[in-house]
Amino acid sequence: MMTVSNLGTTQVVMITPTLLNNLAWKGYLIFMVLNFAFVPLVYFCYPETTNLSLEEIDGLFLEPHAVKTSLQVAKHGWGVESGWAKRRELAQKGAQLGGVVAQGDKSEVVTEKTEVQHVGE
Repeated sequence: MMTVSNLGTTQVVMITPTLLNNLAWKGYLIFMVLNFAFVPLVYFCYPETTNLSLEEIDGLFLEPHAVKTSLQVAKHGWGVESGWAKRRELAQKGAQLGGVVAQGDKSEVVTEKTEVQHVGE
């Protein structure tokens, strides 16, 4: 089963020799235009993750508008009003109580520890 990436690569590999034979140096203009078209796409659509921990990057992608949030975080840091800051505070409360934060419901903190049995014990 071919993926979209494989189909795109196959298409480029099949078309490029014919393109360069027929258009010569002008064929490279097509690739140049495509590469320059990706610059604004990356700038406006990819969130900034510089100097963020993996947990903060995870929280960033949970936000509804990751790109806008990443720009705000880069300028001002995580604010109290952000959902990630609330989740971090809840996780700290759970750690202080000796429990873990439930994945589905973030409003409750599980305070009981359970024994884990490993297979083969």
